[in-house]
Amino acid sequence: MRKDDRLHPVITLTVYYGEKQWDGPYCLKDMIVEMPEEIAAIFSDYKMNLLEVRDSDRYVFNNTDVQSVFEITREIFAGHFEKIQEKYGNKEMGSDLLTVVGQMTGSKELIRMSRNMEVNSMCEALEKLKEEGEQKGREKEREAVILTMLQNNYPISEICKLLNISEEEVLEIRDKE
Repeated sequence: MRKDDRLHPVITLTVYYGEKQWDGPYCLKDMIVEMPEEIAAIFSDYKMNLLEVRDSDRYVFNNTDVQSVFEITREIFAGHFEKIQEKYGNKEMGSDLLTVVGQMTGSKELIRMSRNMEVNSMCEALEKLKEEGEQKGREKEREAVILTMLQNNYPISEICKLLNISEEEVLEIRDKE
């Protein structure tokens, strides 16, 4: 490097896509467990530039895909599926975009749909997600019924007979708790 060479600025941006508000450190120093005094004197602290997806509505991104990812993810976290339907319902979505939204929202089903090229629009994806959610709800309810029956000392054979399930399923649900 020569004395007249110059560097280009580099900014590190942390994108947090959790459903809850960020409650972690905002600088490097806050991440350090123990710092000896002799190191503290020469330690360079760095501020964390944090972008929370759930609170990103004040930002406008020039790239439409990035804007879509943030908007869709934010609305999914807020449970505003109607807004997504209105704005993105009939728009074609690339599989990469659906994969990113799936990763950020923790939706394995969205990721699977994007990989298998099962959907062409957000409308289709939301319908499939809705079906998945309803199915999971039914499964949770069924598990709750089984656990209640077990707590009320119903015999496993009776539970199997009433709910038309195998003994293995009942035992698996019992052992999860």
